Amino acid sequence: MTNGINGSSTKRRTPTFGIWFFSFALAWFITSDAVACEEVRAALDIGSGTTKMVVARVDYCNNRVLQVLAPSPGAKLERIVEYSKHMVEASDGRKVFTNEVVAQGLATILELKAVALAHEAETFSAVATSAFRSVDPTHARAVVERIRQETGFSVVVIPQDREARIGFLAAAIKVGIPRERLVVWDIGGGSMQMSYWDREKDSVAGYLGDFANAAMHQFLIEVVQGINYRATASPNPILKPGNDNDLSLAIQRAETAARVSVPAGLLERLRTVGTEVIGIGGVHFFSNCEFMRRFSADGCAFTRDELLDQLYRYAYLTDRELVEAGLSATLEFAPYRVSGAALTLGFMNAFGIEKIRAIKVDMGDGILIDPDFWDSP
Repeated sequence: MTNGINGSSTKRRTPTFGIWFFSFALAWFITSDAVACEEVRAALDIGSGTTKMVVARVDYCNNRVLQVLAPSPGAKLERIVEYSKHMVEASDGRKVFTNEVVAQGLATILELKAVALAHEAETFSAVATSAFRSVDPTHARAVVERIRQETGFSVVVIPQDREARIGFLAAAIKVGIPRERLVVWDIGGGSMQMSYWDREKDSVAGYLGDFANAAMHQFLIEVVQGINYRATASPNPILKPGNDNDLSLAIQRAETAARVSVPAGLLERLRTVGTEVIGIGGVHFFSNCEFMRRFSADGCAFTRDELLDQLYRYAYLTDRELVEAGLSATLEFAPYRVSGAALTLGFMNAFGIEKIRAIKVDMGDGILIDPDFWDSP
């Protein structure tokens, strides 16, 4: 090679073996270290009315999800198991689950685990919420231990305030909005949380209630319609031609429940300009988005007036008619579409919420990245 300054000739030097080996070793170390922090996890949310699962590849060194493997975007990986509907009083006076619903729950978890194993899940963890908090503690522990022995899922029965915290933080990560501008609203089968970030306490705070999807369903069937709740699967159609009183009663019942204990801090946050209300859980993401005909993998948004109009337009439909009208994806979940929307509207009225954005976040999304639920190093 000729030097362009003085015309002298020089030879191009090649990297030495030592430099090459160091580069290779460094690249191998970085790659292997990253892989060493990864595992495929299956997280189970055992709710009062449904059991849901999410499977993901997780970086447990940095507590973040790298890739969701199941369900696919916009799809469900959940099954109806109505623990809250099948609580009975035992001969000794304790509140327990029926043998039938425990057996159904075990079969469901094993079915979901097969899906997780198909995605090469390595570790398994679960949370149980309202229904397991409501039965006798000794009975709950026995069922949890049976789940562990027969399915391999370690189950933690979490208190409601922790349920709220997990949901809030998972939603905050998903939407990327400063937590000080968020209110996260989670409607479950047996409990409801509406959470915000309390700056003074530097923690999640808000509304914790037990009038949720199952309670609204039961109220419509037993109180409004006067039918045996345990023997009836659906309250639909809620309205009959010329009579809109039943729907009004349902909405008013939800409003009353909401106003029993309204935290001042939550009301202040809801009234703050720039606050966004994010709906999480199946009632918001699946039920309300389907009922509004706005379902997508990215979620949906709707206003209070839009939900009210949709309710009075379609509460006359049967379960099958709701499916045919595109307001419910399946007959299995159709019984909860109108009642879930009425519950949502009642709370929107009580708290003065004008708009909700629903996204796909469940308890499973939160526990995937919470080190307290895993044995990883």
